[in-house]
Amino acid sequence: MDKHPDVLYKAVVVGVIVCFILLSPSSFAITKERIDHPPYEPSNPVPPDEATNVSIYTSLCWTGGDPDGDLVIYDVYFGKNNPLYLIVNKQPSNCTDLYAHLEFNTKYFWKIVAWDPDGSTEGPIWSFTTIESPPKTLYVGGSGEDNYTKIQDAIDNASDGDTVFVYDESSPYYENYPIRINKSDFSLIGENRETTIIDGNEENRIIISISGRGIIDVNDVKISGFTIQNTGVGDWEQNKDGIYKDSEVRNVTIINNIFKNCVVGIHFRGEGAKNDIYLIKDNIFLWDANESINVYGIANFVYECRIINNTFRNLDIAIYNVGSLVDFSGNSFICNIIGILHYPLGVFFCNIYRNNFIDNRFHVIDSFIDLFNKYENNYWDEWIGLKFPKLDFLPYIGISIYMPWIDRNPAKEPYDINV
Repeated sequence: MDKHPDVLYKAVVVGVIVCFILLSPSSFAITKERIDHPPYEPSNPVPPDEATNVSIYTSLCWTGGDPDGDLVIYDVYFGKNNPLYLIVNKQPSNCTDLYAHLEFNTKYFWKIVAWDPDGSTEGPIWSFTTIESPPKTLYVGGSGEDNYTKIQDAIDNASDGDTVFVYDESSPYYENYPIRINKSDFSLIGENRETTIIDGNEENRIIISISGRGIIDVNDVKISGFTIQNTGVGDWEQNKDGIYKDSEVRNVTIINNIFKNCVVGIHFRGEGAKNDIYLIKDNIFLWDANESINVYGIANFVYECRIINNTFRNLDIAIYNVGSLVDFSGNSFICNIIGILHYPLGVFFCNIYRNNFIDNRFHVIDSFIDLFNKYENNYWDEWIGLKFPKLDFLPYIGISIYMPWIDRNPAKEPYDINV
């Protein structure tokens, strides 16, 4: 009989602990020595390399990333010839707006340099050529002699490539809904998003519908500078959207708007295709009406959508996402029931990084077959490293209805996101 059973027991316990540490994933403090790599070479430019007939209001987007999962920041170089000028320095987003109007029928060149703590990777030089002839601008509201009084009338009299500009002094606008946009390379611009208001008057209708026109596709639509509000209440699938994009429309940019008391703020249908641009940026989504039933900020069904620098507040579901390869970055999710709800039957290769998740009942709900979605550098208000600073080496482990997921490098402070 062993005279020292407690010694044998302790030896077995120590052996189990050592094996567990050696086999543990990288989320534990003790790991193998890490080999650092520079970022991936920037790729998949939008507009595509050597594209023609590009809008003078285009944005520049690309695919980046890092093999080690490090935070990557980007320099953007742009110009008509070499040497290119540095126009954006060290931004975390892989999309940037060209706020200065470009010239017509002009060839431009651009490149991206990606940086992480281990070095930089320079991308190739890409080019595109803008559209040949200047479009016209039609005006709604205000005091101009030829200005329209209805937004729809101006759109109906516009052509592909035109802009409809809406003054705020005739706001709020009440239209025969939905307002239908079926033009390509078309912009609907409000004077000021705080004061240029399109009011759905709670008619339980879509407020703005971006739709195809039979066998002719509609491409490149931009909407910016409005408060879009009051769709009415009810189920989200009953056509109560602030902005609806049907599956025949490609390349849509929604920037710098306020969506207030819309059952769905933005509803994107269709899968999309490689090199399409779907950009939702610098918008505010909120609900402050008394009654709410399944209120959504965004219902996204397209692949490769970029949802950047938006604020979502007091919604049932801030983002319902069915699309794979979606980037969520720089957003604030505050006081929602669910921040991001991924489709239960599988959403793949989404990047969720540098967002704020604060006071939501569920920050994110991932499905049990959602694969390769990456969470990095987000601020989670319930992370144990905030409550116990000595444990700030631990990852954030999100426990959802289906399965846990991990942010290995959570942020220690919320990001200052100005929308």
